Order: sequence, then structure tokens, then C-alpha cells
Amino acid sequence: MGDSSVAFDISLGEAPQVEASTNRTFNGFYEAEADVIGTALALSCDDVDVTDWALLVSLVSASQRWRHLLNHPNPVGWVLTAGLGWADDALRDRPPSVVNTATGGYTRGLALADALAALPLTQRASLVTAHFLGWSDDYTAAGFEVATETITTRRTRAVTFLGHHLRVPAAEVEAVVTAYLIERAAACSPAPPDALDVRRRGRLRTIRNRAAAAVLAVGLIVAGSAALQVESAAPVAVGPDPVSGPSASGAWFAPVSDGKGGYVALNTSGAARFIRSSDGVEWFEAATWNSRAVDLRGRLGNFVRSGDR
Repeated sequence: MGDSSVAFDISLGEAPQVEASTNRTFNGFYEAEADVIGTALALSCDDVDVTDWALLVSLVSASQRWRHLLNHPNPVGWVLTAGLGWADDALRDRPPSVVNTATGGYTRGLALADALAALPLTQRASLVTAHFLGWSDDYTAAGFEVATETITTRRTRAVTFLGHHLRVPAAEVEAVVTAYLIERAAACSPAPPDALDVRRRGRLRTIRNRAAAAVLAVGLIVAGSAALQVESAAPVAVGPDPVSGPSASGAWFAPVSDGKGGYVALNTSGAARFIRSSDGVEWFEAATWNSRAVDLRGRLGNFVRSGDR
């Protein structure tokens, strides 16, 4: 790996604009930026194993999303953010580096290295982008895809915390941090993973993601189809079976209108209510009453269904 102790002239305050032809392919981007991304992750994470994995994950993500990154305002920042996101998950369960068990808070008067280690990962990263990469808060925010105020707040809090422990003004803290990060970068820059392995992992992950998306889509289609079938097969209220219409016979007395569009017929063992279909063709027995009807025969001519038995 070439010398990447300083990404570029820190006095610039902005990331230099690389020739467009240099980074139009992932290979070109990898060759130009992988060392810088690895060093920035190492300075932010301060953990060799976490850094190696974070660098691999971030570059694989970049290979997958290369079309998106082609026109990104800060592609290096986007890749750095992907690595920091993975590292944050890996480091989250670890306790703070330096804790005063007597007071329950951070020990006061920490040395610079210990004070940096006590900062949250996002705040350390804000110092790395500002004082090692030389990015402005606007440029960092574009890469991290957050508001500029978020980056400014993180960096300001980090500088205040360090100034509290070093007992120096903020302006001096920034100079001290810059010198420290440049010195540390020479010793902690990790070797980037093999570019072929990165692209292979990226292709495999893309295939898996597409397969998972296809399976999910098929599952949703099947579930939707099943839901429609269930809905279409939902039981529909069906009337009673058709029967012979009420008529005067040896078993039935003449039917009488019940005043509600139906007819009531009586026989010697009970009474029944009949209704007709909407087309007037079929008869249905709508209700049957088991009370004996023989005593009602004399009142049959005046019977109107009122709800009484």
C-alpha cells in the first residue's frame, strides 16, 4: 500500500475534485480511494479487527451501488459511512474505554488517545473527516447523507470534550488532533482487501438480494391471489331450498298474505310462512311454526302476520 498518511492538503478545507475519468469505474475508485477509506476507518474505530471487516463491508457495498455512487456528491463519504455503520453495530455492546467507577462518569484529565477512545464513534469520525481528510462540514454531511448541522454538532462536542480533558482552547485542540491523526495514520493504515474478492462478494450479495426480492414478490403475489380467492369463495347468504308453493289441498288450508310480501299457510300440525323468489317463479319456506293450527281455522280469512304465533 502506498503512503496514505495524509489524504490531501488539509489546508484546503474541501475534498479535491478528482478527474472524472479516474473514478468512473469501480476499479478506478478502488485504486484511488481504498487506502484513504481504510485509514479513515482505522482512525475512527481504533480496533484492527473491526476496521478490517468494516473496510471490506463498505467496499463491497460500494461495488453493489456503484451506479448510485457515480453521481454522488461525496462517494468516499458514502463508503466511509457504510463502514462506520457496520463498525458501530460491532462496537455497540462494548463498554466505554475509560470509566471512573467511583463517580460513574469518565475520568477527568485523560490523555489525548484515551479521550479520543472515550468519544462516540460518530464524534471520532467527525474529527477524522475534518482534521485528517480535511473535509468541510458541508462536504462531510453530503457523504454521510445527513444535515450539516448534525456534523457540526458532533465535531463541536468532540472538540469541547477533548478541550475539557486537555485543558486547552478549542483552536489548540484542533491543531493537536490534526497532528495526532496524521501521526497515527502512518502506523494504523490497513491494507485494503483484494479488489477481485470485493467484486466477487458484491456480485454474490447482489444475486442473493435479487433472489430474495423475487421470492418476496412471488410470495406477495401468491398471498394476494389466495386472499382474492378466499374473498370470492366467501359464503354468500343463501335462502332456503325451494318448495312447493302453498295451496289449498287436503293437507293445507288456503294461503293468506302476511302483509309483508309473503304468505302463511296452515295445516293440522302447524303453520308455515312462504315467500317467492324475485322473479316470482320459485317458492321458499321461510319459517315454520309448530303450534297446532286447527283452532285458527275459523280466523283464517282475517289472518295478517304480525309476529305473533
